[in-house]
This record gives sequence, structure tokens and C-alpha cells, in this order.
Amino acid sequence: LAGDRSVRTMLYLNDLLRFEEWDLRPVPLLERKALLSTLLPQSERLLFGQHVAVRGEQFHAACEAAGLPGTIARRAGAPYPTKAGSSSEDAGCLRFPAGGNRSASEDHLLAGLLRERAARSAARPIRFSNLEKVFWPGLGLTKGDLIRYYDQVAEHLLPYLRERPAHLLRHPDGIEGKAFYQKDLPRHSPAWVETEEIPSGGRGETIRYLICNNTASLLFAANLASIDIHPWLSLRTRRDTPDWAVFDLDPGGAPFHDVVRLAKSFGKVLRGIGLRPFVKTSGASGLHIFVPLKPIYPYRVVRQFCEAVSTHVAARHRDIATVERTKSRRGGRVYLDFLQNRRGQTVVPPYAVRPVPAASVSAPLDWDELDGGLDPADFTILTMPERLERLGDLFAGTLHDRQALLSAIGKFQERYLPARDRGVLGRSARRRSAT
Repeated sequence: LAGDRSVRTMLYLNDLLRFEEWDLRPVPLLERKALLSTLLPQSERLLFGQHVAVRGEQFHAACEAAGLPGTIARRAGAPYPTKAGSSSEDAGCLRFPAGGNRSASEDHLLAGLLRERAARSAARPIRFSNLEKVFWPGLGLTKGDLIRYYDQVAEHLLPYLRERPAHLLRHPDGIEGKAFYQKDLPRHSPAWVETEEIPSGGRGETIRYLICNNTASLLFAANLASIDIHPWLSLRTRRDTPDWAVFDLDPGGAPFHDVVRLAKSFGKVLRGIGLRPFVKTSGASGLHIFVPLKPIYPYRVVRQFCEAVSTHVAARHRDIATVERTKSRRGGRVYLDFLQNRRGQTVVPPYAVRPVPAASVSAPLDWDELDGGLDPADFTILTMPERLERLGDLFAGTLHDRQALLSAIGKFQERYLPARDRGVLGRSARRRSAT
């Protein structure tokens, strides 16, 4: 195959025996590897073999189940053998073969994922498939890139999925192919995938929703080509009382600077009645505003509150905003969607990838970032890991800053509603929260 540039080759490096004039063989393995990691240039062809300090049988079982060719166990403190005839065992090295054949790029990706999951005690026998299928043709990004991204951000994304019924939006052939929603997880799903059976209303059926509580479940969903994932606004243990109120600002064909202007207006109104809202990009073309709530108010009360605030904001900005559900009647204005605040409805969580050409991600924002230069397409699977490392999770407050709605409703009615329209929201909220 010499000279054939269509064949992709990679070099895996996991040890360093000499550096300049020094013989490093007497140095413990982990120290040799640490030095090696600092010397390798950034390259897709040169791959550093990390050392994973876990129980060997657990890691080997995960690798074998994934079809990897084998594992190597080495003593972390062992020197490299310097005597002629020394065996690999003298260096604390044992090789364990396993079955399966995969491409080099798949081996690299799977090995990296399994190392990370094993280190987090979340190793599961996931058989990844079609990793090199292109999901974003304009960028050349693949299904493997999607899985790699979710593995990178799992610790930040999972808190927004944990204990929430979720459904998938699957794109088996990438963003330009046909897509379909899947609420009911098939019975042949792996036994370790956690589900919750919930009655589907008046049809007398139940739906097996995915409960994505760990990295393995998240990567399982990604391997099913679910580019994004859609959790409920309430936990499975409190299905009828959401702990998030959501305002979805959908531009349709309106300019994004109108969305930014309206988000600022929402922020001003919500803060003015004592609430602490959080904002993020939808990952597509709009913005989401979340208000974390004490989970004691039923969906109906939360929806009525969101409707009242949205109607007020729309009335103040009639030229750019509307609560009209019929698209043909919106007249190019931003749609303020409060109807997501219903049982069983979903909103994509922060850090979820969206099936759009930019491979953009739902990105939490600081309110000060809402300006004319903001572009949702800047937050992608390529840029989000670095942003997270630099800024941390700007949306973390939505997980613990549980806020009371009753006093906010009272202040909203007093400030913004005429006397004849006051009382309905407040009475409903008091009655429901008391029960």
C-alpha cells in the first residue's frame, strides 16, 4: 500500500525509552508516559495511549464486548526491561487477546471512549456502529464525531437529563436524511439501559421512555443517531409538577437581533418580579429562557404564568413579537412560545447538539453576551468543549436555584395587569401549591 494516500494510517505511542541523551528505561512507566505526553505534537495521526488505572478484568470485558482486538496490562511503577532476553512480564506487561475486527479509526475512537468510561466506572458493552458515516456533509463531521463530543461533555450535560423521561430524534443518515421521533424505547434495548413506563393518556397504552442517568446511556442514544435528546421539564417522580418554566423565542424568519431584544425584555420583566432567569441558545436559531422552580406547581399554573408574561412582552413589542400559534399570521415576527410548559412536552437541554448545518449546540449564555454580535452558529461541537473548560457551566443555577412562583405571580399582576384581570393566576397557584 506504499504511496496510496487513500489509506489512513495512525501511530499509537504509549511509552518513551529514550529522550535526547537520557536512558529512561529505569524510570517508572507512568513517569515515562507523562514525559511522552508533553512531547507529542498535535496530530490526528500520532495518538497517545493513556494509562487507565482500573480493575483489569472490568476494562478487558468492556473492550472485548466492543470488539477491540485486545488489551495490555502494565504495572504503573515498573521500569522497562534492560537485560537481553527479558520478557514482557519482566516489565509488568501482560497481553490479553480478544475477538473482533474494526478499522483503525474506529479502534482509536472506541478505545478512547472505553478508557474514559472505565475510568468513571461507567463501562458498558456498547457496540458502536457506522462511526465514519458523515452526519454533517458541509463540515465533514461524522457520527463518530458526535459520539466523541457527547463523551467529552457528558459530565455537564447529564445533570439536565438525569431522572427525566426523554425521547430521541433520530437521524440515521445525518442531517440531510429523514428523521423520526422515538418516545417508546424498543424492548430489545440492552437490559442496562434504564427506562420508565408512563401511561400515554386516554389510549390505555404505556410508553417506555429513556432515563438517561449516565454516560453509557447518553452514548447509547447517540449511537442510535439521536443527534439531540429531548427531556421533560419535570422529573419522573414528580411528573405533573415541573421544576423549570421555559420561554421559547422562535424567530421563524425574523432577524436574530429581534430575538436578542426580546430576550432582554423578558429578563427585565422576570427580574423585576423577583425571579432569577437563565438564558441559552436553542442551538438552532432562537433563544430559551429558563426559570428554575420549586416542583410544587402543576403544569397548568406554570403554563398560565408563562402565557401571561409572554403576552405582556408581545404587547410591548408588537412590531417584532407575537404569541400567534398560526405561522401564516405571525407576519415575520418572533413567536413567543409558552406552550412547551405542558406535561410530556420537551425542550432540548444545554449542550445538546442540533441537526443543523453548523453542528451547533444549545449554549448557556451570560446575560451580558446578549448583544448585536451574538451568533448561535458560533457554539458548535468543535468549540463548546473549550468554552466549557474556560467558563464552566453557566446554566448550573437551573439545577439548584429552586424559586417560588406565588410571590412572582402577585408582583406581576400588581405591576402589569389591570385590576379586572388580577387574581386568577394567584388563586390558582395558591390552591395548587397548598395541595
